[in-house]
Parts: sequence; C-alpha cells; structure tokens
Amino acid sequence: MIFLDTSVVLDLILLRKDKVILEELLQKLYQKEEEYGVCILTVHLVYYFAKKFGEDLNKVNDWFEAINILDLNEEDYLFVTANLNVEDMEDGLQIACSLRNNCQKVLTSDKKMQKKYDKFIPVEIFGV
Repeated sequence: MIFLDTSVVLDLILLRKDKVILEELLQKLYQKEEEYGVCILTVHLVYYFAKKFGEDLNKVNDWFEAINILDLNEEDYLFVTANLNVEDMEDGLQIACSLRNNCQKVLTSDKKMQKKYDKFIPVEIFGV
C-alpha cells in the first residue's frame, strides 16, 4: 500500500498541482491499479480545508470512499514521542501510521518530510 501524506490529498482535492499529474494519480486510485491509504487525521484536515475553500464535500466523500482510511492509536503516538520530532506531530503520526500498516512508501508534496523521515520509510515527492 502507498501512504498518501495530507499534502498530497489536499493537492488532489484542491487541485493545487499540475492537472495531468493529478489525473494520473486519480486514475490509479479509482481503477485500483495500486492500493492507497491515508490516516484518519488526514480525513479531518481535508474536510476542514475543503469546507474552508468551498469545495464540494460530496466530491470529498467520493474520494475517501475509494481509499483505505487507516486508524491512529496510542502505539503511533508513542512511536512519535520516542523516535521522531514531536514539533511536527502531524507528520510524525502519519509516518508512524504508515509504518504500522506496512506501507511500501509515503507519497508527499513536502520536501522537508522526505528529508526527515526517509530513514524510516521511503518517502517520495509527488509530482516530480
């Protein structure tokens, strides 16, 4: 499974990246060419920003129905506090969630995330 960082999901929902790149990823997602996952924290953040920027929440619902939504738990929190930078709890929880769910890699738009966490799990930059 490929774990999608919140930044990538926001790129998709808010159309913040090149349309061709977005359509390629959406096609893979909807045709189940690859399995993708996000943590429940991402769901919360995406709904917040989608509503804030006037996006169609039905479109957001449809999008999340096509993806695996992974839970967060105390184990993830403890991993972050023991091994990662707690100054960025959101990224840390996503990395912990991706590791616990045996994801192959994390796809992100955040170059800092790649530099920080690539030693734990492969982190690739989306759209490059």
